[in-house]
Amino acid sequence: MKRIVFLSIILIAMLLSACATSASNPQKSVTTNFLIVMVDPPEGGSVSPPGGTFETGTQVTLTATPASGYTFNNWEGAASSSSPTITLTVNANKTITAYFKKQ
Repeated sequence: MKRIVFLSIILIAMLLSACATSASNPQKSVTTNFLIVMVDPPEGGSVSPPGGTFETGTQVTLTATPASGYTFNNWEGAASSSSPTITLTVNANKTITAYFKKQ
């Protein structure tokens, strides 16, 4: 009988501890957004990373790499720049296009 009471006390203490931990450390809801990356013309080059889903607030550095016979021209959409590397903060669904031109 003493064993049952002792085990019961241990189980109750473990349950109370688990409840306290979960109350002080609730699970956070993670919000994600899409980053759509387009290339124009499609054969003009590539962008790394190619877009995707990111947690809200994530900073993403995009790098445009021209294909043979093309040069990078500019970014348009979620940001504008003539630099082939750009950093965006994904705080909403965004679309950006990398424009290349034939040499």
